[in-house]
Amino acid sequence: MIRALVGVAAATALLAAPSAAKVPLNTALHPAFTAVFSQTSYAPGGIATLRVTSPVRNLDLQILRAGAERAWSSVGRPWGPEQHIKFRRAGVNLVRVRLGAWTSGLYFARLTTTTGKTAVYAPFV
Repeated sequence: MIRALVGVAAATALLAAPSAAKVPLNTALHPAFTAVFSQTSYAPGGIATLRVTSPVRNLDLQILRAGAERAWSSVGRPWGPEQHIKFRRAGVNLVRVRLGAWTSGLYFARLTTTTGKTAVYAPFV
């Protein structure tokens, strides 16, 4: 509901604003930190391509498996070692992720800023 109201408010501000005025970009609707795999499904042992849009150059990547949690409070079970990624520049970057010979299931990549304050998730099968 709040998200819909923000969208309506942004649209109303856009209509009311003069054409030369700059309308601020709503970060809730257009986040600066995103991650998405180029495909929804990959073969075991393959290489997945992850498109990352980030305002920072240093991130931590952890692959998690959904449904393998041991407690209700966890998001997913870590599946492989955490990797540190350092981009040459902030913005849009591609990350090649080597997948293990894992069984079929729902996995996702968790990307976290090195400060641990921001995280995004990108699912794949």
